[in-house]
Amino acid sequence: MNKLMRKIEKLEAETSAKQSNLDQLRREKVELENTLEQEQEALVNRLWKRMEKLEAEKRLVFTYKM
Repeated sequence: MNKLMRKIEKLEAETSAKQSNLDQLRREKVELENTLEQEQEALVNRLWKRMEKLEAEKRLVFTYKM
């Protein structure tokens, strides 16, 4: 009976450790997703500003040509 109890306790400890690891991985995943979203937003904003600048330069070029 002691052997079976030790086996059960060992499995419970392993299950608990794996659950803790899973919880940590889930938290890290959320952090990574948030970081990725922020970086994507920053990139889109930079590209948008660059596009607006190029559009303004294009308007100036057409204005001077006319």
